[in-house]
Amino acid sequence: RMAMIREGFEKPTDAAEQESFERQEALHRILLGGLANVLRGHAMSLRGLNRYVDQFQAWGRVANVLLEVIPGSELEAIVHLEALSAQLLATHLDYRIAARGAMRDCLLKHHQAYGGGIEAFRVINAQTFAANVLDGAAQMWPEIVKEFGLPADG
Repeated sequence: RMAMIREGFEKPTDAAEQESFERQEALHRILLGGLANVLRGHAMSLRGLNRYVDQFQAWGRVANVLLEVIPGSELEAIVHLEALSAQLLATHLDYRIAARGAMRDCLLKHHQAYGGGIEAFRVINAQTFAANVLDGAAQMWPEIVKEFGLPADG
């Protein structure tokens, strides 16, 4: 039953089942923490195969594990950056709609790890992303500042 809920085929029947599912998921991610390097290796193995959707999903699994075991770390920021890169490649650089969630997560994790807001993101990733993607990130940054109550200067 929990596998069906995890994959989205079924919904929890009540609050107790939802809480049980959430606890099981947290334990699952903690246990996977010991295998994070294996998950990362799988995601990296998909790099040269032009399987960007699979790569994005693999990086997402790594990010979920790292969120549980080392939240706010530089490694978590790097994994979100890899996930964003894969999503952008899969969606032909559509950062406005298709990769919006990945962009948002990447900006937030980057800020949590390094600070400096959008200015730091632009400087660190100037060679990673096209100028229009960085401009899109700058347009999205004020929403993140407002949502999470971050200082205006990042």
